[in-house]
Amino acid sequence: MKSNLEKIAAYQAIMPKKQGESICHSAVLECEYGSQTCVLNLERSHGRYIGNNAQIDKKDGKNVNFGYCSKLNEPCRARLSDWYHANEEDLMFDERTLKMEPSVQMDSGFMVCSRGYAIVQAVTSGQTIGMPSSWDSRNNVYITKDNKYIVVDGVNFEIYNPEPKRELHFVNPEEWYEVDTWKCEKMEFDAAKAILGIFSSSLGIKGVELVDGHNDYPTTNGGIKNYKQKISFSADVQIVNNVLQVIADAIEYTYVKFIFQVSNLRNYRVTILGGTKSDTTKYNDYPMYNCRYSFLSNIATGIYYYKSKEALEQTVGEAIKDVTANIKKNESFSKLLVAEEELSLQNNEYYDIELYLNSKRQNQQYQVYIYTDADSNISQKLITYPNEGLYLVKHTPTNMFNLFPKRRDLIDMMDDLIIKSINLDFSNTFWKLCEQVLRDYNNKTMGSSIANPSDAMKAPMSELCENVWKKIQKK
Repeated sequence: MKSNLEKIAAYQAIMPKKQGESICHSAVLECEYGSQTCVLNLERSHGRYIGNNAQIDKKDGKNVNFGYCSKLNEPCRARLSDWYHANEEDLMFDERTLKMEPSVQMDSGFMVCSRGYAIVQAVTSGQTIGMPSSWDSRNNVYITKDNKYIVVDGVNFEIYNPEPKRELHFVNPEEWYEVDTWKCEKMEFDAAKAILGIFSSSLGIKGVELVDGHNDYPTTNGGIKNYKQKISFSADVQIVNNVLQVIADAIEYTYVKFIFQVSNLRNYRVTILGGTKSDTTKYNDYPMYNCRYSFLSNIATGIYYYKSKEALEQTVGEAIKDVTANIKKNESFSKLLVAEEELSLQNNEYYDIELYLNSKRQNQQYQVYIYTDADSNISQKLITYPNEGLYLVKHTPTNMFNLFPKRRDLIDMMDDLIIKSINLDFSNTFWKLCEQVLRDYNNKTMGSSIANPSDAMKAPMSELCENVWKKIQKK
């Protein structure tokens, strides 16, 4: 195995001469053995900027975490060197060393972790991620061009993505602490729409709300949300369509909550929750908490029961084939609960679909996570509580020797209840709307219309983060 010095020398030999973009605050860093990237947060500016982006020097960027180290098979505890290949022709004063220190270029600079002998590089310079689509020096709140970060007072909060992480097979040591919470409601969004000239049609909303004519569930005014569902069933499988429609409804929000957080590893994220008044009403009136809600027993009862059993044999059978194929291709978050050969029906067995919801869901304002997927589209995922599940099951019918039918859970699809926006234009429009709402909220331009004034209006977010970080260190 090469020594650390040999590895550095070899790496320096192949690096290009100093040129290209200087690394700045909010650059994205990558470790060759880490399971995730990390955003570089510059704790104090050195007074050198490219546009509105503060440059780093070779001493910066060491307080990072890359998830899980595949080299050491343990959570990342990086110990990083100074940046190698720094640009000695571009110097800035560093108050920590009381010396002039060189800047770092993205295409030539790198650090070395002394624990895993790993190379750490910048994959973005920070010169674009930190710029809003239309920059104004007065705007201290904005959403980055890729719709993946909300920047408040110079702190880059990554928008939390709740989709399960398949590649991580360890207990994540990261603990998250709340810095501040901003709550916005319909009044704020309507005001922002008026400012931006955004109408419901701009968010992909048209026609009537209910796609299937099922009128037992109240929904918001505004129309159908055009959405792409990750799992599809025939329209008569109402139990699935109801859950998916709840998620789709939430794009026309009544409530949105932005929870700004810092972790014990000093990473920053914002968790965004959304909900509508109709969802709150629906789940307050939901009659089947903490028990199974069955398509056959609770929906297709009476005369439709036997016809529905026959229909489900084909519908669920096809769904099982699709879901298992997607699980094998890592394109589904559903969980296979039995061996694959046990999925098919034997003798007089029959399929059913069952939903289990925890009573903790009742009286909750927020029913979905709002986030950006890998393609920068707005996405929505149902918030789940302990033991909740959406199951494909099969039953063994009763007979003279078996007085009670046996149920076998086959697949849990709860984590696949995800809605993707139909196109990037609608996503950009939504995030532009959110940016205006956050800006109005932070600047108090809407005065008394703000639902829940925040302490962030009294102190910069960077100061609030620092105060929480100091408390974390004392624990």
